[in-house]
Amino acid sequence: AAVLVLAAGALLFRPHELEAGRSELRLVPANPRPGQAVRVEYRPGVRLEHDRVVVLRADERPARGMGLVDHARAVARLTRTRAGVFTGTYTLPRSALYARFAVEDTTGSRVDVDAAWDAVALGRDGRPRLDALLEQYHALSFVDMLAARRVAGRMVEIYPDAPAAWLRLYWASSALASAAQRDSLAREHAGHLRRLGARADAAARVGSGDLAELIRYAASLDDTARAQAWRARLLAADTTSADAAEQLRDQVVERYGGHDARELAELERLWSRHGAVLPVVTFNALMVAQRAGDADAVLRWGDRFSAAEPAAAPLATRFALRYPRIRAQAMDRARAAIRALLAAPGDARPLEVSAPEYAAQRRRGAAYFLGELGKRLAQEGRYAAARDTLERAMAGAWDVDVFRSVAQARLALGDTLGAVDAFAHAVADPATSPTLADSVRARFPVAAAGWRARVARARARMAALLRERGVERAVRGRVRMADGRGRPRELEPASAGPTLVAWWSRHCAASLSQLGELQALAAQLERRGARVVTITDEAPSAEVRGFLAAHGYTFPVWYDVDRAARRAFDNAATPRYQVLDHRGRIRFENGGLEDVPRQVAVLQDERRAGAGGL
Repeated sequence: AAVLVLAAGALLFRPHELEAGRSELRLVPANPRPGQAVRVEYRPGVRLEHDRVVVLRADERPARGMGLVDHARAVARLTRTRAGVFTGTYTLPRSALYARFAVEDTTGSRVDVDAAWDAVALGRDGRPRLDALLEQYHALSFVDMLAARRVAGRMVEIYPDAPAAWLRLYWASSALASAAQRDSLAREHAGHLRRLGARADAAARVGSGDLAELIRYAASLDDTARAQAWRARLLAADTTSADAAEQLRDQVVERYGGHDARELAELERLWSRHGAVLPVVTFNALMVAQRAGDADAVLRWGDRFSAAEPAAAPLATRFALRYPRIRAQAMDRARAAIRALLAAPGDARPLEVSAPEYAAQRRRGAAYFLGELGKRLAQEGRYAAARDTLERAMAGAWDVDVFRSVAQARLALGDTLGAVDAFAHAVADPATSPTLADSVRARFPVAAAGWRARVARARARMAALLRERGVERAVRGRVRMADGRGRPRELEPASAGPTLVAWWSRHCAASLSQLGELQALAAQLERRGARVVTITDEAPSAEVRGFLAAHGYTFPVWYDVDRAARRAFDNAATPRYQVLDHRGRIRFENGGLEDVPRQVAVLQDERRAGAGGL
């Protein structure tokens, strides 16, 4: 539905000195009050060092709701001074508690973002607000659990009687602890829970928010009795707030989880009473409906989910398209999704994603739905309409499945040469099995020279689509890291061909979720003559080696202990995948792995042709 890549950090914990070769964003004051104007100073790194004007974009967050999609917007233009520093003014909205920032060129083609670029709103007492720190924690917990734990520690220091602060400290510490450490950690936090619980039990009135946090804290520590007692107290005093509705939802899941029909019925009752304050229930119910195979419920909850999260509407539409019984309604929603994806994106683009990359993502999403519509038109025997729809999908994105569908539609209309051309596009993709080419050549009387020319044209189109989102810049200086034994090593360009540089961290949930795919891809690329280098942000240790062995990860790992590689590659995010050409220049950057095999193939084609550049 949307690329939900989060990269955030904490100004409270970053060093004041600027690392060599690294860009810096400075706010004065560093942590403003809501509604306060801020002076912005940006010292550019390699990405924007030659620009005269740049744009500051911000992801500004109000008090934590139940939203699933974050959005960013342009908030200021920064102009270069004679000293080479960009300056401007930004005002933190009165509704915002926390903001993350990125800087980009005026076209949005080059984005500079760093984990340290954020601001936490201050309260009237001059301290960081608890709800603002919670927003900072939630942002960081997706990408950097070490930083999230530091924020949780800060919350505990400032708000020692806040259950929310102690719960986040437990969550972050538990995520970072080894199995041997977790028992003692749970015992320590059980003591904190008893202290906070005794204070709440002695109070005549406790707010729903604090009670909800105590319930979560107790549940996390497997203290069922306390969790149930505090839930009863919360619901006895409040059944209308978001905190109460969330507890009612949790009750439904606990009581009826595994009994899909009953769970859906109870969630429906809950929605009828609390839908306005609990939009997240739509996603829960959509997942249950999908699991149950209830087409009507998928459609109903999908519409509610789309209304609550418009940017995530394509996800609900994908689910609906799986059910033949609601095909007509699903196709209507697919058409709406296509219109939305091809319309002007507005401020929906995430901070870390460049405008060309975001446009390509939207085209790819529209092409998916066009492809689905085309396939269903073909199933209905409407081959001319299917061909036209599928060809729109084929023009919008590179999708092997769409190419095959176009070929079948053209064959149904008697267009054999057109079908061969579509098959040539599928064969041109590096992920396609060579047996497809053999079967096409065996089935259709195409001369060898003509077939090679068709595949070459398709390969050139693939390269052109990829280059639209490509970059070309040098790695800054020499890249020094450590190997698995702690020995210093220097990364040299791989003169024989491309290199995939994959950045990952054990403290980044999004990064960890992609390591299995990275393992499979690394083996595939190495068989094809490409080098794979993975870089992590830790020092080599038995714990890291044990993690790799436990998951069967055998890709080569380098350790960026002093962040020298991070500065050299001008990268501050995980997961991040940079593809280098044989000269060691960065040519492609990705948040995921889908296009990496194609990018490697393009660079290998350039190398063979002696092109040597974009």
